[in-house]
Amino acid sequence: AYYRRALPHFLRIKELLDSAAIGNVCSVQITFHQPPYREDMEDPEKNWRVQPRVSGGGHFHDLASHQLDLLDFMLGPVEKANGIVANRAGLYGPADTVAAVFSFKNDICGSGNWCFVASPEEKKDEILIIGTRGSLRFSTFAHAGIHGITDNGGVIKEEYELPAHIQEPLIKTIVSELRGEGYCPSRGETAARTSRVMDHICRGAIKATFK
Repeated sequence: AYYRRALPHFLRIKELLDSAAIGNVCSVQITFHQPPYREDMEDPEKNWRVQPRVSGGGHFHDLASHQLDLLDFMLGPVEKANGIVANRAGLYGPADTVAAVFSFKNDICGSGNWCFVASPEEKKDEILIIGTRGSLRFSTFAHAGIHGITDNGGVIKEEYELPAHIQEPLIKTIVSELRGEGYCPSRGETAARTSRVMDHICRGAIKATFK
């Protein structure tokens, strides 16, 4: 399912990071806010995404997994993760709001905020990567291009076209590896790392309260 590791524009972002186009990466922020889906409002029992017995969780598990897997691909494995989860709208059982902090093995700091019951005016899909010499902004699901700035006044603005068949680039890497000619970047062990991070965010949620 993690086909984004092979999409050209995400490979381009990794290239920019690996070439230190924005210097050494210091931190990353995920912001994902969206209004409820119509089926969440009308009949959530028929929406498999919010039935943990089917999906393993709620919209966080369905969507944040792709963002966290991308960051694993671009920045390396997450070493520590924690979070707070809440159900603010009561439309279904799983959490609809999640806040997380995490750090990578290379000491890059990360944070994330997901709200799946936000007002339409607050809809946002953005990953912001901050480096010592600039920053990059891009979306995971929307077709919004790559935007960045560098400390010498440079501007990074690149548009892209999605493949006609969105999973085709990853399928090509799978076929290439099966033929002994290449390597598929999306693997069982990388997917397991993403699942572990989500488990730490949701199941290891901070329970302490301050008086």
